[in-house]
Amino acid sequence: MKTLVAPMLALVTLTACVPPTAFGQKLRQTPVVENTQFEQSIKILGVEDNAMIGVGFDKEFNNYGNHYYIRSWINKRTAAVTHQLYVSVWYRGEWHYYQRANGQDAMPIPFTEISRDVVSCAGGRGCVLAEDFGIDLSDAVLAANPLGFSVKFYAKDGADFILQISQAQIREQLQAVAQARRALKP
Repeated sequence: MKTLVAPMLALVTLTACVPPTAFGQKLRQTPVVENTQFEQSIKILGVEDNAMIGVGFDKEFNNYGNHYYIRSWINKRTAAVTHQLYVSVWYRGEWHYYQRANGQDAMPIPFTEISRDVVSCAGGRGCVLAEDFGIDLSDAVLAANPLGFSVKFYAKDGADFILQISQAQIREQLQAVAQARRALKP
């Protein structure tokens, strides 16, 4: 019985430091539209993926920490749309400080740091760290790449990784945006 106490205590400690929806949460398979009277924009959260590749994160977190998706905002007055690729990366060790991204054409993409958090330091294998960030995407970039495209992210410490934005992510997001925009017109 004694051998079960330590692992269970570590799991309880780790779980207490993680957002309650992180463990066991399934990836979003279809876009979710958030539209309330209190917001000036309609928000669309796109299809999630966690098929991260490269160096700079720990694949053990692909079940709950690592994920990315396109999110869009539609201004209710003007119907103007902005898009962002939102990325959440969990890893162990020292901070990477992700700070920039390039498209597959080697051109820089506007980068936004969103948050950095210590998820947990339980378990004796080093702290679990989380970085959330985004890159701006335009309608033109999404429309010009209907089969998908790649983005490479770079950190201050030299870590980097490449994400593939899939055909399904782009198609589903653009369809949800078009539908929401049509609903705005009287």
